[in-house]
Formats: sequence, C-alpha cells, structure tokens
Amino acid sequence: MSQGANLVCVGCITAAHGIKGNVTVNSFTQIPEDFLSYGPLLTENGEKFLPLKILHPAKESLFVVQIEGISTREDAEKYKGLSLYVPRENFPEPEDDTYYHSDLIGLSVQDEKGTILGSIKEIHDFGAGVLLEIAAKDSLKTWMIPFQTETVPLVNIQGGYIALNSEGVKEWGEE
Repeated sequence: MSQGANLVCVGCITAAHGIKGNVTVNSFTQIPEDFLSYGPLLTENGEKFLPLKILHPAKESLFVVQIEGISTREDAEKYKGLSLYVPRENFPEPEDDTYYHSDLIGLSVQDEKGTILGSIKEIHDFGAGVLLEIAAKDSLKTWMIPFQTETVPLVNIQGGYIALNSEGVKEWGEE
C-alpha cells in the first residue's frame, strides 16, 4: 500500500463471476456488507475506482458485485486481485483499546523480552484468517504469522509495537 496509513483496505476483487462482467469481492469490514458505505473506492495508488453495486451475498464476507461499465467476463477478469481502499479519515476514530488493522503496519515486532525482531510490513487475509507479514530487523527476510492471541498476546498501538509469543511462533515454523 503506497499511501501507508492514509488508506484502509476494505476489500479485494477475488474473481470474475458469470458471463455478464460481475465479480466477487471479499469484504474486510467488520460488517461485511458495509464495504461500500465509506465513500468512493480507491486503488492502492489513491486513484478512484469504478462505482460498484452489490448484487447479492455469495458467502459470509463474499459478495457478487457489478462494476459500472463492465459487461463481459473478459473485462471483469482484469480486476482479479485488485484491492479496494478508502481514505482513513472516512472511518470513525476507534474506541479505546481497539484499532484498525491498517494501524498495525509499521509497528515494531518484539519478543517477550523486548528484543526487536522487525516490523509489520503488511496484513493479509487469504480466507483462513488474518496473517501478519513481518519484515526482519536485519535482513530482507519476511515471514508470516497468524494474528491470533496465541501468537500475538499484546498489541500496543500507543507504544508502537506488538509482542510475539515465541512458543506460539515456533509452532508456525519460526525460531
């Protein structure tokens, strides 16, 4: 995400759907059907995206959507994998002890002793739960861990860090 915390990803176009140019969108908002309610959608570069209309739900957070001006499957397939964003200022401020996932990007990653291991590079949700992509402190290496209480027992937005449970991380293949 080139604009960092200025944009919040609210969904991703996952595939073309049918032959009339519709697509499926995986919503990342707390109330899945609200992903269109935060204002015009943008690309990761901050450019306005075409207006969307929800046709019907496909699964819990997956919706069949019509893209304005797109009427063929071939045209719809061009948008597969496109993430959809809205400006951060379109969201209400989170309540105490809560945060948006985008607030985590850039936070320091520490072990339980306070040793800095790296920083959060990106947040991913491929459908089986949220993963944190962590950039190692002293190398180009990145690794992913599940964003669960077992692996990330502490998120301290004000302090600018998260703490990892090294035992939980070892279970996922990290030393």
